[in-house]
Amino acid sequence: MERRGMMKQTVIPYDFTAKFLWHFFSRIFFPTLQTHCPDMELSTLKKASKRRYREILARTPSLGSTRENPLAMALTWGALVIAVYQSGNGRITEETLGNMIAAMGKNPLMRRMNKKDPFTKAFQDKKALQAKASQEKENPYDWKSEFIPGDTLEEYGINYTQCGLCRLAQQEGCTNIVPQMCQFDFISADFMGAELIRTKTLATGDDCCDFRYRRKSGGNT
Repeated sequence: MERRGMMKQTVIPYDFTAKFLWHFFSRIFFPTLQTHCPDMELSTLKKASKRRYREILARTPSLGSTRENPLAMALTWGALVIAVYQSGNGRITEETLGNMIAAMGKNPLMRRMNKKDPFTKAFQDKKALQAKASQEKENPYDWKSEFIPGDTLEEYGINYTQCGLCRLAQQEGCTNIVPQMCQFDFISADFMGAELIRTKTLATGDDCCDFRYRRKSGGNT
């Protein structure tokens, strides 16, 4: 019996955001998968993936709404990627999964949705505040970070010391694919007109993910 006064841990709901992500990314992932695995029966895989996606969400602690926590969508996306990978029953290789994620960088709507200028004081001040607040988070499926200011607004860094995708992959027994999911960070940086340099990741056993951003030549102005 649940103790009076204790809040029950909520899980990620299969809500509008989760449904939108499924609809949007299935239009990217499955055509790419068909190119690399032409013999795979996609209709069966889609049904299995969607069912597993909902199952993963139903056992994963929620980070709140995307308005409350911008990284909540990243955790839901991670559940979707894992669901598709696992539903392939070993037929989707890590390389193929990497190609599916790389295809996101070619989608024009993805670029429009993620286009922003990170080299402004307002943007970096917000990142610094978010990083400071993240240190108080107790949910192991959330991200913790520290902001590293640059010498000018043309560069900055973020060190992530806790990663929700790593924790989710650990829950689902597929930590081997996290490095593939991490490749989206470079795609996202490109969308913002930034170059991302990273020498360490939690996914490969390092003590942090050391993101360092600098404006690309010809990037956002």
